[in-house]
Amino acid sequence: MDVTTENGKKAPSRMRLCGILFWEFAKITTMVIGGGYVILSVAENEFVRRRQWITQQDFLDMMALSQTVPGIIACNGAIYIGSRIAGFPGALTALCGTVVPPVVAILLLASGMRMLPTDSPVIEGAFLGVNSCIVGMIVATAWRLGRKSMTGWFEIIMAVALVVGMVVFEVNPGWLMVLSIPCGVGYVWWRRRRLRRAGGTC
Repeated sequence: MDVTTENGKKAPSRMRLCGILFWEFAKITTMVIGGGYVILSVAENEFVRRRQWITQQDFLDMMALSQTVPGIIACNGAIYIGSRIAGFPGALTALCGTVVPPVVAILLLASGMRMLPTDSPVIEGAFLGVNSCIVGMIVATAWRLGRKSMTGWFEIIMAVALVVGMVVFEVNPGWLMVLSIPCGVGYVWWRRRRLRRAGGTC
């Protein structure tokens, strides 16, 4: 079965898509250190910018959905991306590619962690460099997504309020996500009502 990508080009068969999804997510979770947000930022570069298999808006919707439903953000994102690209088989293979490498790595690290010289400048420097890289990757992804989603005053106010809530008042991000839903619904309802009145339809 042929699949058409978001840019109108014909994609590989579904079976090959599943293989690519597994390989790409396995490669990402093997090479990338830093958690779900960093993994998804690399996935955004791979599937949105390079392969153009999903749109930027799809990725933004996935980021919102991944944080509002239970589960690990990276796994939720992989399921969404895989489903959008190759249906249920794609979701399953993307999930497997996301989970298998970290499980193997954790088992190996757990068995050999005591042998690592944690006071070594090499180990300390490696973690310092990786942590700095992670922050930069998250900021770069947030900047790219922000340019697409921050299109009006409401989005800017909500983003600033979220930052203040998390940084200043240390509110749980989950509660902020929940509170943002009725705010967004109320804003869209108000905006549509205003447009109808301006158009003279009611």
